[in-house]
Amino acid sequence: MKERKLIRLAGFDYTSSRYYFFTICVKDHTNTFGKIENRSMQLSCNGYIAIEQWYWLGRQYPYIDLIAFVIMPDHIHGIIHINADYYNNCVGNGRDRSLHHIIIYVKYSYSQKNNKDYCIYKK
Repeated sequence: MKERKLIRLAGFDYTSSRYYFFTICVKDHTNTFGKIENRSMQLSCNGYIAIEQWYWLGRQYPYIDLIAFVIMPDHIHGIIHINADYYNNCVGNGRDRSLHHIIIYVKYSYSQKNNKDYCIYKK
């Protein structure tokens, strides 16, 4: 198995009030979220799930602001703002507030969705 390169800045506080850009890629870069036709993104059922998860972030973590979201066939980009002033008074431990924790939870929750049921529901 190929060893992954650590991309986080050592010693940086990822719970601090800042804007954060992130990218989540699909394993093996398959076109899981849809395809591009006539210069327009055509979402698959998994693409709709990814959008649902983006809005879920704002409901699950009231101390983040959803700034921007772009979905591509094999990856997504997002920008969020973490509001430390809000969570310093209202939220549990620091681990729960970190960017790393938020992204891990999104990946986990996406993998737990029943795609077939969701696709039937969307139609």
